[in-house]
Amino acid sequence: MKRNIAKIVSFALGMPWLAVIMYVMLHGTGLSDEQYRFFVQIFLIFSFIVPATFFAWEYRKGEISDADVTKRSQRYKLLTLVCASNFVTLMCAYVYGTPLLYHLMLGVTLVLLAVYVITFFWKISLHMTFNVVGISMINVLNDWQFMYLYALIPVIFWSRRLLRKHTPVSYTHLDVYKRQ
Repeated sequence: MKRNIAKIVSFALGMPWLAVIMYVMLHGTGLSDEQYRFFVQIFLIFSFIVPATFFAWEYRKGEISDADVTKRSQRYKLLTLVCASNFVTLMCAYVYGTPLLYHLMLGVTLVLLAVYVITFFWKISLHMTFNVVGISMINVLNDWQFMYLYALIPVIFWSRRLLRKHTPVSYTHLDVYKRQ
């Protein structure tokens, strides 16, 4: 029973939740109707279609072994593509979007680059990362009216941990302590 609930939480607060976050971002950044139509297409292409197509291709080739990309070594190419796709969206936001959309996308870009770099050393939870960023973005755009959404973070942690998608790290295993 717990495992089924954890699967539902993990799925619902994955790609479907990402779509909600994108929707809120597009509606909350003061885009004109023309800009909105443009950015719906840009987000759809570069945030969903391109990464999903690449993921499916890599999965078919056996380069990615599971839907959660559990193996850290399998994340590099996918994260490279996600960062590049996000950069295209960032440039579109700079040229054609509002300053608020550009600044939010800049924040997302910086977080993605940080995740990319961290991935060379540790396996970071992509679920937790985009949920924390997404919940923060929703709150920034809505004058912090949805602070209660942060209560989802421990629920996500619980689900990912129960599904064994992440393992705890002991400080004794970190290279910092091995060098001493």
